[in-house]
Amino acid sequence: MFSASGIELSWFDVPLAHAELANSAGSPFNPGGAVVDVNILPRSMTALAKLPETTVGSTAMAHEGECASFASVYYNRIEREVRKTDASIARILGCAIAHELGHMLLRTSHHASSGIMIAKWERGDLLRAAQGLLGFTPQQAQNMRAEIRVREKTQQGSPEIASSALLNRPTEVRAAGPVARALPQTTSGVGDSTVASHAEVPFKLYRDYAIVARGSVGERHKLNFLIDTGSSSTVVADSLARKLRLARAPRKISVFDSTVVAEEAVVPSLRLGPLQAALLPVVVQDLSSLQEAFSVRIDAVVGIDVLSRSSFTVDYEGKKLIWGSLEPLSEPVSCDPCSPYPTVRLEIGNRTLRVFVDTGAGELALFENRTGVIPGTQVVGQETRTTIRGQVVVKTVEFHELTLGTTHWARREGSLMKGSLFDGTLGPKWLGAKRIRFDLEHKIISWEK
Repeated sequence: MFSASGIELSWFDVPLAHAELANSAGSPFNPGGAVVDVNILPRSMTALAKLPETTVGSTAMAHEGECASFASVYYNRIEREVRKTDASIARILGCAIAHELGHMLLRTSHHASSGIMIAKWERGDLLRAAQGLLGFTPQQAQNMRAEIRVREKTQQGSPEIASSALLNRPTEVRAAGPVARALPQTTSGVGDSTVASHAEVPFKLYRDYAIVARGSVGERHKLNFLIDTGSSSTVVADSLARKLRLARAPRKISVFDSTVVAEEAVVPSLRLGPLQAALLPVVVQDLSSLQEAFSVRIDAVVGIDVLSRSSFTVDYEGKKLIWGSLEPLSEPVSCDPCSPYPTVRLEIGNRTLRVFVDTGAGELALFENRTGVIPGTQVVGQETRTTIRGQVVVKTVEFHELTLGTTHWARREGSLMKGSLFDGTLGPKWLGAKRIRFDLEHKIISWEK
């Protein structure tokens, strides 16, 4: 079906460890395609979604026309549909997955009047599916190939997929011909609700940068959520996972330049103010180091997989998170929301670096194994810090001639450390921001001092 549309699919199953996936031919760490996630869910997980009984699949899309990369299909419901035909489960399952991939690559939640993208499959449609006669129209095929090429251009060189792509079921989608790896925006899970036009959630600030707000997971309420745009996946504390009795599977995930052992699970629901996600894949890990760092219990780290589904503002002065349509603040800079992180371009001297704006960070931290020597940088101190990946040597440095958007600094202090495949992270408080707005619809981050 996709081959006839000029698109090649390469599948990667979850059990691949980080190192295996990184070295796989055509893997998301190597050039070649757009990475999307497809979860095949059992009856127990399907029941939690509370979707209509006729629904056999779902694609999470924050807004019509926006980049989506996460879909689910419901295996027991596909089994039910198969009984109406002589088709194999594999054939109908494949059609259901193709339908959801179509939603992602066509950037639409709407359906067609014929072909694989119809809204509801009647018995005749299932019979045609069994015979391999359902497919995409020529126009749909053209639009999907164009979408893949757009993702290639906007996402080329974006490798930061370690958490989200490895903890689900990544599928690499490639247009026929030479293409570069592309990673679409991570979106929220199945059964998400629409975000209200305006909503506010108060938070507490720790160490003058760490944002902790209250939320709920499943039936557990008044939990402490660390708001972290620098985490590609939401992380649930091991202690909370035990209370929720989550089924878990071991996984290795990439953290900066290291691989750490963690577990994955699916939470029945997560809520933060107006944001709601059902059947959300999460990482499960011991978060006691965060409790020691901030002197407060952290039940979960809410990552960009949840936060990216709607534009929002962090009001550091008023200590509240704000959702809703707001005007850009006084200092705007373009970003790429199809990256798994809000990534911006920072100039230091004659160098242009890619850094992501990380609400979980309090400073500008560059990864020296990526940036190399930056002329004029002066080391003024060094310390060893304890992080989620163990002991890390951090150098305090002075940078000269920095520019972000229209803002220029002659000299600013930051840090250097060993890092991942991107250039660094930038904490909003390093900017001196009283407020910062993540406008994902217009691809702008703005702040005011």
